[in-house]
Amino acid sequence: MKELLKLYAQNKRTLSEKQFNYIKSDKQLYNKHMHHILKLSGRFNPLYEKEIINYISNLSEEEQYEIVLNNKIILRYVTNQNVITKALKNNGHFLFYLSDELKDDKNIVMIAVKNRGLALQYASYYIKKDKDVVMAAVTNDSSALQYASERLQDDYDIVMTAVSDNGSTLFFASSRLQDDYDIVMTAVSNYGTALHFASTRLIKNKDIVMAAVTNDGNAYQFASNALQYDIEVVKAAKLYKE
Repeated sequence: MKELLKLYAQNKRTLSEKQFNYIKSDKQLYNKHMHHILKLSGRFNPLYEKEIINYISNLSEEEQYEIVLNNKIILRYVTNQNVITKALKNNGHFLFYLSDELKDDKNIVMIAVKNRGLALQYASYYIKKDKDVVMAAVTNDSSALQYASERLQDDYDIVMTAVSDNGSTLFFASSRLQDDYDIVMTAVSNYGTALHFASTRLIKNKDIVMAAVTNDGNAYQFASNALQYDIEVVKAAKLYKE
């Protein structure tokens, strides 16, 4: 028995099915080994995956949650929805460790992105097309716009929500919305150098450029050549010396 413990502690992949079955025959030894398994990181030996699911499911919700906090990879083997929900409310990035099936579950992903908007990156391809989920994500963290589907990066409401919080997210907007006056004006008003991501048409718009350089004089370099020679723009950028 001691030799098996030593062997297991050295490398979880070295135990054969026969050795593992021997361990299972002794409840005390089995519990000790399963407790040890749940502390290990990395991909588990397929021999243990089903056993881990069964073992965890027999623990209380409090015990399961404590295990997940100590080793988040274990969340992949948790089936209790209350534990999963609690974990995601604690840290939305835990979505990364869930199964593909749960990453395609709107309710699960919604919980995650409301806690950490950038958790949207772990959602399924189809969930990234869901406007409700993406709106929740960019509301929590405007940078989540980068993980939205192309269709939603072209959605006025989604993009306006993002650029209203952080104008630099204009970079992730569609070319159509980078040419939208209201979207770009909102972006450059709070992040002047977002002018760099505006369309060729709008970097020629004096109102847009004035708003940008008033917020950040460095935006001057992204204005059209003609407006770089406009005295009002130069003064607003604080580049003019009397």
